[in-house]
Amino acid sequence: MKIVKATLLLALSLTLSFCGNDKKSSNSETDGALEVVEVDTVEETVYPESTLTAKFKDEKIGVAYKAYSKLQNALVNTNAKDAGVAAIALNEAMGVVGADDAVLVAVKNVAETTDIEVQRKEFVVITAAMEKMLANSMDSGMVYKVYCPMAFNNTGGYWLSSDKQVQNPYFGDKMMRCGRVDSAIQ
Repeated sequence: MKIVKATLLLALSLTLSFCGNDKKSSNSETDGALEVVEVDTVEETVYPESTLTAKFKDEKIGVAYKAYSKLQNALVNTNAKDAGVAAIALNEAMGVVGADDAVLVAVKNVAETTDIEVQRKEFVVITAAMEKMLANSMDSGMVYKVYCPMAFNNTGGYWLSSDKQVQNPYFGDKMMRCGRVDSAIQ
């Protein structure tokens, strides 16, 4: 019994001495207080713009499509600021090729807002106009017409892409691969 008591006393004294050392070495500013540190470890993925391989009969249409691709990529990356900048270039290019007023208004709306959802809704109008513009304008290569059935509360939405790999401008990272190639413009 004496051995058990001696062992318990030794264990207790060692525990107290170790606990006592911790208090002595702690910082007086944080004694008794918990410090919460927030660390932002989220890394944003930036998706590169598709490589433009298509050639167009009219160089002006090629310039407009390249500006459209920059806008699409900004929406893929959910970057409203870049979308606005791309829309300014697209507005100029669409004006040169004689786009109708409804399209120019849609492009202007994208340029003037920082609301990514508004930009995405206007992109539907821009895509429809760009598709008409590209019909019978291809010299070589192809542009893919891609469809996402879940865009805009399951009403669906199309966009044009130089690449078969789906990069969804309507959802960005939320549902990057949602969509399918519907057809190709050649």
